[in-house]
Amino acid sequence: MLFLALIVMLIDATAKETQRECSSVTFEVFKARVDGKLVLPSGNEVELSTEPQVLVEDSFKNTSHPYLTIQGKINLETFNPESFFILSHPFSSPPSQSNVCSSLELSLNCDFKGTVTVYFSLPGSKITCQVNTRSTRKLSVTPRVQYGKVTAAGTDGSGVGVPTLVSFYESFGDPLVVAMVTTNNGDESVTCRVSNLDSNGFNVFVQPALNGPNKENHPAEEIGYFAVDLSNLPSGMQGGKITLSGRRSYQTVNFSPAYPSEPVLLAFVQTENNPGMITTTIINHNVGSFEIGLDNLETGDSITVSEEVGWIAIPAGEYDFGSKIEFGRTGEEVSDEKFTVKTSYLYSEVPTPVASLNSLYGVDGGYIRGYLSNSNDEVWFHVQEDQVIGEGRIHATEIVSWMAFSTQECYYIQSICQDFCPSGFSLSSKQCLKDSGFVFHLTPHEVKDKVYDNINSIPMSTGEDSSFYPNYKPSDPWAAYMRGYYFTGSSYMTFSGLTLAPHFTLTVWVRPDSGSDTQVLFRKKTGVN
Repeated sequence: MLFLALIVMLIDATAKETQRECSSVTFEVFKARVDGKLVLPSGNEVELSTEPQVLVEDSFKNTSHPYLTIQGKINLETFNPESFFILSHPFSSPPSQSNVCSSLELSLNCDFKGTVTVYFSLPGSKITCQVNTRSTRKLSVTPRVQYGKVTAAGTDGSGVGVPTLVSFYESFGDPLVVAMVTTNNGDESVTCRVSNLDSNGFNVFVQPALNGPNKENHPAEEIGYFAVDLSNLPSGMQGGKITLSGRRSYQTVNFSPAYPSEPVLLAFVQTENNPGMITTTIINHNVGSFEIGLDNLETGDSITVSEEVGWIAIPAGEYDFGSKIEFGRTGEEVSDEKFTVKTSYLYSEVPTPVASLNSLYGVDGGYIRGYLSNSNDEVWFHVQEDQVIGEGRIHATEIVSWMAFSTQECYYIQSICQDFCPSGFSLSSKQCLKDSGFVFHLTPHEVKDKVYDNINSIPMSTGEDSSFYPNYKPSDPWAAYMRGYYFTGSSYMTFSGLTLAPHFTLTVWVRPDSGSDTQVLFRKKTGVN
């Protein structure tokens, strides 16, 4: 049996005053067995989820040590899933260092910005990875909002959802959570629910209908969530909780004050007093009020005990709660087919959606479930029905309120999220501020292999090596003193150190001596900023 042991070291940490500081500590997290299970230090075993998410047992969370989550992403273009898929297939051979290190992302439950050293002990070898932290959740301290995504482990052999713990970075006085399944790793109808919601966090899990077909061993799904402290709401946001019981027994909620136009409205069940697929349903949504009730769709799952339902409303638009987040509302146009929303921002990763139905035109009822988008400025979702009475899930068009966000640290330049400030910008208070409109100026008047630009002294080298006049190579341009460099078609110059903003202007003085359409003036090297 092949074992994979991990040791984690935290170094170079910096902390904010508003969050618990991470100590520099080294400790063993777990052993990952290649048959698809995790072995915790206590010896307990848990199943791996679809994206390998490493969870530390509860005893670790009660100590002073920070705990962490490790998620690995397998590149199917370079890996054979039949021989290297951590979740459902054993390793055919020990993975290489590049395979392991390139697949790691780290998330800590405390404020930490630095590098994590991860040691993998393999038979006959030891792999060391230096991994930069990247949070999978975001917290805005004032107002108190936290949002992110987790991978829930699906259902067990009895069809019961396996809970995943989400911890708040700091205590919430009156927490409210909205969540949604954002992937379709398994085609069977599932939504998600939360349990044990308190000031410290909550459990979230995949929820099939109690009598749903093929509910057992549903694969892991990604769940997006948005949590807010009702005692510390963002400006313009209203929210509350209401106790409901029975199927579609609506109660009216009034906004105070009313909105000038219909706001984005999201709702979610906060308790688990009735097992099964229990969702919210909203009708008669307008600028001043809405009606809300519980729904069990066509599942027959009981709603005999009351449940607490939370709701939030906010005007549509773009907001900054630590990172950019967007809220919007569709027309009566979302059905059981994949629906695409184009976001205002181009994020540095695929954004996470969370959405709620705002109508009930399909009498069978339904809920919103997402798809994993392949674009950094789109979110995908659709209306899904249960399959208890029949396999068909055709649904009428509905109105949907949605939000989209990214949890990756980045800076927004010209509405595009990127993880660096380009040349001509300086970092100030987590913002890239423009300090120069002129970032590069090259006048190659000297007869040299390497020349420097006049603004930032960025070096530019000619050809493939340091050889130059008078022994030119085909890759070298020909230099003429005070008259520039002449390029033959095979000659070129290269440079680094200049990072460009998403929108820029390039001005070049040239005298082309060929009518070819294939001449290249400027080209970005693949794989660099």
